[in-house]
Amino acid sequence: MFALMIVLGVCMASMSPSPAQAALTDTFDSIHPDWLTDRQEPSDGFTSVNFLGDNRLRIGIDASEQAGSTFYYTEGRKRAVSEPAPWAVSADVYVDSSFNTTTGPLVRTDLWARDSNVVEANAEYPIMGVTNASPTDPLDPNASDREFRFRIWDGSIDWIDLALPVGFAFDEWHNLKMESAGSEFRYYIDGELVHTDITYSDVGAEALSAVYLQAYNYGHENYAVHWDNLSVVPEPASLALLGLGALTLLGRRRTA
Repeated sequence: MFALMIVLGVCMASMSPSPAQAALTDTFDSIHPDWLTDRQEPSDGFTSVNFLGDNRLRIGIDASEQAGSTFYYTEGRKRAVSEPAPWAVSADVYVDSSFNTTTGPLVRTDLWARDSNVVEANAEYPIMGVTNASPTDPLDPNASDREFRFRIWDGSIDWIDLALPVGFAFDEWHNLKMESAGSEFRYYIDGELVHTDITYSDVGAEALSAVYLQAYNYGHENYAVHWDNLSVVPEPASLALLGLGALTLLGRRRTA
């Protein structure tokens, strides 16, 4: 019984994630050297700057430095991480009111994750971010259907535009979170579940291998985006199930 109580105590403690449980946290007080260029180095910097009273990540886009094919218009960095499934990745993005434009700079920035599939063509890339480009002609700054929106990448469908969450406001931080939930990917904005993607990693490749922070160089106008509080943790539901399992085991011992 005493041993079971110890196990239960450990499991219940695990149900309330603490910083010690995180596989990765980054508040961007400085840029960690493990952040490596992915596709193309941000043309106006991937830097830690003081923004709204704290150090944050600034990804800057210089339109005059657009280079290569459209594949390389995505500019950003990635950081390796090793976290078995189920896992959750989250970060805060600042949504500036200047993004709410149909005539100003084209803007796009995303949080990416990658599973551990060694075959690149079979790897899954959950993606979540914001843009104000046209959904039908994203490279055209004069497109009539430009609009600001959150969106995610659903591997079985395509890009999916999302309704603005309840209580959304510009000139505020918004939390984006992606969960690998055992057989699907789940997407949240400010804690609200906004999409479930039934596309999922191949068996044996469910672990998280890298996270990315990107912006897109449309070659239109210069702009910058800010991110903060990147976190990778075990997916909370799995911790809750662990605690419930311990409770069940204890109950069985009591009735034996």
